[in-house]
Parts: sequence; C-alpha cells; structure tokens
Amino acid sequence: MTPEQQSLVVLTAVRNSIERVVLCFYDANGSNLAARSDRFSDANLCFVMQNHLQILLSSFLEEWPRFASRAKEDPHVRETLRQVQPAMDRFKGWKDLPSVRSKLLAHPFRDKQGNIAFAWDVFRDSSAPTTLAETLLLGFCALMTVDRIKARHAKEVADAESHLLQLDRTVPDKGISTSTELETEFARLQATFAATRE
Repeated sequence: MTPEQQSLVVLTAVRNSIERVVLCFYDANGSNLAARSDRFSDANLCFVMQNHLQILLSSFLEEWPRFASRAKEDPHVRETLRQVQPAMDRFKGWKDLPSVRSKLLAHPFRDKQGNIAFAWDVFRDSSAPTTLAETLLLGFCALMTVDRIKARHAKEVADAESHLLQLDRTVPDKGISTSTELETEFARLQATFAATRE
C-alpha cells in the first residue's frame, strides 16, 4: 500500500471505532440523530465512553499529519484539507488532548517525569474537553472529516480495501466467551482468592 492508502486505512479504522462509541449514545436514523437519554443518565457509561473517545480522538490527531503532509505535492489532498477545515478547526482549542491521553487514559496516572498525575490537576491545567458533549462533538468532527476524505479519495480507498481483502483477517477466540463461563470462572477465582487469606 502507498503511504496515502496506509493513512486512509488508519483513519478509517479510528473513524469506525469512534462511530461505535457515538452509537452507544445516538441512533443513526438517516440524517437524523435520536438521543438515547437513558444512556446519557448512566454516569459510569458516560465516564468510560468519554475516556475511550478521548483516546480515539488522540489517535485520529496522531494520524492526521501523515495524511495532511501529502498536500504539499498533491492538489487533490490540498482541496480535501480545505473542505474539512471547519471540522478540524474544532480541535485547535484542545491542544492538550494528547497529553491528557498520555497522563490519564492510556498510561498509569503519571507524567513524563514519573510524578503522580491527579485527574483534577491534569484537566484544570490542560486545554482539553472535560464534558461528554464536547468530546462527542469532536467525535462527530472526526467522523465528518474521514467520511469526506473517503468520498474524495474513493479510488485510493478502494485500492487499499482490495489489498486488505487479500489478507488473512481472521481472529481466533481466546479465553472464555460466554457469561456462564465468566460467572463460573469468577466464582472459582473468588474461592481461590478467599482461600489465600486463611
């Protein structure tokens, strides 16, 4: 695959993961979005999904310069960047999103110097969204951006997909796979754990 195709594959993979988070809160019904209010009232779900979405958005921002760098020699990419600029502008106010990802979400609560990083300090001192609504809006921006890129670069996407379809993409099941097995194994572990206290 060409570097552009590789970037399109990565952006698409991140986009698809972002969409799965968004679909935890919204039903896509044509061009309309209907809120799943019961899910917005689940504080645990909101917390976990916001954290996961911020990790995915950081991945999107990490890959973005690879695609954008193609604009120097490719006027078609340059025009694509112009078209997605309104969505990408929304990210400009959140320059510390990758730092929050590194200190709190993807790595143990420490900064690069090894000091403990408390969430309240990191969020207070960082330019990063602290609300689920803003984080979801960034997710929508990423979705719109990648969808526009894929529409404008359909041939490159098709060539990359053709290459991917030739790969062995099977993933074997590993570990337990049913709730019954989970409950049985957890009960066994609890019993073993309790026995170690005696």
